[in-house]
Amino acid sequence: MKNLGKDLDELFNQKRVKEQKGDEKIKEVESEVEKFYSSVVASALNEIKSALEKHNRKVDVKIGKKYGSISIRYQNILELDYSVNARISPRGASPYPITRGTDTKTGKTYSAEGHYGISSGDYDISNLTKEVIIQDILREYKFKVFGIYE
Repeated sequence: MKNLGKDLDELFNQKRVKEQKGDEKIKEVESEVEKFYSSVVASALNEIKSALEKHNRKVDVKIGKKYGSISIRYQNILELDYSVNARISPRGASPYPITRGTDTKTGKTYSAEGHYGISSGDYDISNLTKEVIIQDILREYKFKVFGIYE
């Protein structure tokens, strides 16, 4: 046990270096996420907004550095609130949707977290497209508002 102090010093130094590398990688990923929201997500949500406003829906779109959402109302009733979120780690960013709305039959509100694709690992921010986001929003909207399941 004569090297205990030295062993612990080395252990904690390795931990500190690993954490610094992780912090640097997270900053890189956050920069990529910001670009993803300002381009892909903003484009998808604004395209949906444009189409729904032609059908007398009140649509609000919000885009942030790590967040994008669309809120759809008809006659002052929330039909769907859909947000694109991302889990960020040194390995990358995994996008996932959260939907909120009002059940048209019961009037009760709901909230659900999902994923893009068949499993949660199918997409990351490098391959999630505007078209996939639009398709998912429309699928959720058709089901939640009109009861149409595809």
